[in-house]
Amino acid sequence: MKAEIKSINKNIMGTISIIMRIKGMRKDQEFIIYPITKQSNSLKIQSSTRMGTVNLEGKGLMTKSHANGAYFHHLNMDELTPFAFTPNDWNQIVEYIGLTESKNAGNSVITSDNSGAKSIFNL
Repeated sequence: MKAEIKSINKNIMGTISIIMRIKGMRKDQEFIIYPITKQSNSLKIQSSTRMGTVNLEGKGLMTKSHANGAYFHHLNMDELTPFAFTPNDWNQIVEYIGLTESKNAGNSVITSDNSGAKSIFNL
């Protein structure tokens, strides 16, 4: 199942956000990518109603929609929907992720350890 990417941008946490839609979603949603450490072997993404994981090849699993928000435990409880980014989109996402690498990503209010953003992709 292909993910439709609308835009990619840097967010307040110093990581990236992706506006996208997968099958079963009524409208596009903004997904934040959680900070990536050097020990990360997958990405965690979250919107206001869904949670997902994405492996390093651009294939993911997404929770169903939860009106009060989806959280990490939903990844174990829900029947997950598989999805994948096109190779072109995934290359662009990886490129953007690499640009956000920092031990102190973010701004003066929010900082996060995004030090693995390049190394997990061998950039």
